Amino acid sequence: MVTPRSAGGITSSRRSCPDDSKRGGSAVPGKATEPKFGLSQRGNLVVQIGEWRFNKHACWGSKVRWTCIKKKSGCNAAITTVDNVIVKTLGAHNH
Repeated sequence: MVTPRSAGGITSSRRSCPDDSKRGGSAVPGKATEPKFGLSQRGNLVVQIGEWRFNKHACWGSKVRWTCIKKKSGCNAAITTVDNVIVKTLGAHNH
C-alpha cells in the first residue's frame, strides 16, 4: 500500500500543528523524564523521554497526542502534551 508520504513527491496528508516550530521541554532539568523534542530522519516531530520515543499522532491547538514509535508492533503507550508540558500518560510500554 502506498502512503501519501511516499507517493512520488506528494506531501503528507496530516495536518500540522500551529506550533510545530516551537520545540523545547519544560520539565525539571536533570530528570530522566525530561522531554527532548526533535525531528525524525524523515522530518517528523518526535519526543524522547528517557529511553522511550514517541511520534506526533494528532494535535488540537496547543494540545498534542504522541504515540510510542512501536505502536505498529502493538505498544499502546502514549502521552499528551499542552504547550510542550506532559499533562497525561496513557498505557504502558510492552517492549
